[in-house]
Amino acid sequence: MSQRRLKSTAATRRLVVGASLAAALALGACAPGAGFGGGGQDRAAAQGGTPIASQGGVGGQAPQAEMPPDMMSLPSLPVPPGAEVLLGDTVIIGDDETWTGQVVMTTSNYSLVQVVEFMRRQMPDYGWTETAIVRSKRTSITYVRDERFATVRIMPNQSGAEIDIVVAPLRNRSRG
Repeated sequence: MSQRRLKSTAATRRLVVGASLAAALALGACAPGAGFGGGGQDRAAAQGGTPIASQGGVGGQAPQAEMPPDMMSLPSLPVPPGAEVLLGDTVIIGDDETWTGQVVMTTSNYSLVQVVEFMRRQMPDYGWTETAIVRSKRTSITYVRDERFATVRIMPNQSGAEIDIVVAPLRNRSRG
């Protein structure tokens, strides 16, 4: 082989190894006890969370027996049946009970009105108290729970609704 082809092959191997390592790290983050990863429905139910299953396992193949389920849980948040979490738009920082971040989901099974009513009925079951609602093309509902707040924004999309939930700590009232 020519030297140019060898360099190209080595670069390709590094890229494949790097991608494999990134995938392994991402799957490792889904292992039980690693923040929001794995643990299945029993762990999610015990912590008041909602399990989220992805479609079709890893790479569209059936998961290996050694692998944890292709599932994550969202502690302290309800998820409409059949909703899909958009992992590229979701950012979660912290542990299961004090996390901060944004969760973005879509559903093609329900209209905006149905999703609004679902969230208004389910959030109190997870300990959240509604403080305000603004209904329009994009509905916003604000909740508080302990020392945190959640803003749930629900907007229509092409096939149903998109749900954007931001959870953050309340401002320290003693600082004024």
